[in-house]
Amino acid sequence: MKKYFNITIVGSMLFLFLFIPHAYASILEVHGTGTVHEGVPFTVQVLLNTEGKSINTVQGQLEYDARILRVERVATGNSLVSMWVEKPENTTPGTIHFSGIIPGGIIISDAPIFTVTFFALTVGDTKVNIKNPVLLLNNGEGDMDTSENKTTIITIHSKKDGITDTVIADSVKPEKFTIERIRSEYAYDNKFFIVFNSTDKGSGISYYEVCEFSRINCVKSSSPVLLVNQTPLYRIIVRAYDMDGNVREASLTAPVVIGIFFLVFCLCGYVCYRYLRRHTV
Repeated sequence: MKKYFNITIVGSMLFLFLFIPHAYASILEVHGTGTVHEGVPFTVQVLLNTEGKSINTVQGQLEYDARILRVERVATGNSLVSMWVEKPENTTPGTIHFSGIIPGGIIISDAPIFTVTFFALTVGDTKVNIKNPVLLLNNGEGDMDTSENKTTIITIHSKKDGITDTVIADSVKPEKFTIERIRSEYAYDNKFFIVFNSTDKGSGISYYEVCEFSRINCVKSSSPVLLVNQTPLYRIIVRAYDMDGNVREASLTAPVVIGIFFLVFCLCGYVCYRYLRRHTV
């Protein structure tokens, strides 16, 4: 009887292990080529694998040895993150901080968070890894998920003849976008402000410029932006720049301003018509 009892226990444990889903730690991974050459740019990607769970927040810091590697570019053009709290930028040599939100959460594997182009300064072995990863579950409670990070070891060899040492530039403008002029009793004391957002699949968005009426009087901003002009007469221009300097422009003009321009155009046309008719008779 005891023998059959032990067999039953072992069988039950085996069933639980094989057929009941297990919760695995989500993974932030630095993925890149293991072997590169001195004096040549190469790229690595920070990838997210949620292991079947819905994640809506990802943050941490990418670390590298600034004595061996130099950052040429940080690109977010193909990132699954749509809202950056702290956009990944190389402000401190050796560390790239990042913090982003994925509205509604996502269940995905091997999804890009951002891409870094490095320049190998010297021969040797080095590593690029994620420190202090934080992944929040999309469960309405903001619970932190268990996470695992994987390090990439990079071996740098001497440069070979025929290997290029240039970074391919992004020559494509950011995506087309629209501007919304709105106001809310819950923001900016019910004053008018604008919201906008563009994406860039190449190098990623670098910054925006907002111009009111004049194309010269522009300020570097990020959405949302409180408008200086709070009257019904407005003309707003927003420029989106990517990391390689390509620019996409969007504009928003008040209907009454369009009407005024149309009337002025018609009046000028009529005056010219009368003038020409009078002097050609």
